Amino acid sequence: INWLLVLFLLSAMIGEAFMSQGLENNYGGVMVLFSIVFLSGILLLRPVLIRTKFNNEFKDVVIPIIIGFGIVYALTTIYAIAIEFIPDLIFYSVTILLFIVYIACCFYIAFVNKHPKNTFLFIVGTCYSLVVVGAFAYELVLPYSVVIGGVNLLEIIVQFYFVLYIAYIAEVAEEKNWII
Repeated sequence: INWLLVLFLLSAMIGEAFMSQGLENNYGGVMVLFSIVFLSGILLLRPVLIRTKFNNEFKDVVIPIIIGFGIVYALTTIYAIAIEFIPDLIFYSVTILLFIVYIACCFYIAFVNKHPKNTFLFIVGTCYSLVVVGAFAYELVLPYSVVIGGVNLLEIIVQFYFVLYIAYIAEVAEEKNWII
């Protein structure tokens, strides 16, 4: 049993349950639980991160930078809108920092490591970005059931593909020149 993966999934599940009862009422718990999710996700990706070698190719540099700017722009916009509603900036800052590192790890591996299963991490990074943006949008400006329904669907997709990726992580971590 991969206990770190169990911690990742349980923290995500409990965090989502708290989030469904309202971020205002459970802010500290949600931030702590999602900090655990992102930290455990980073630690789970560590074997692949260690063996992934950066190539100085155009697509390995430019595409992640463009995606990174997009994510930072979205998070900065959310921060600017939400700053007056955030009760504790320390919890928020730690969670967002861990989120950015986790998403950066997902995209870094997806673009630099050539294993075909790394497509799963691209899906995870993209969907988790949309989950965070959608969850804050739901809480602050778009309190529609279709928004939270989409966020929950994306969360299920994230967890499915991340678990699937972790199931193949030993194979992905092998040092080979995968051709895709």
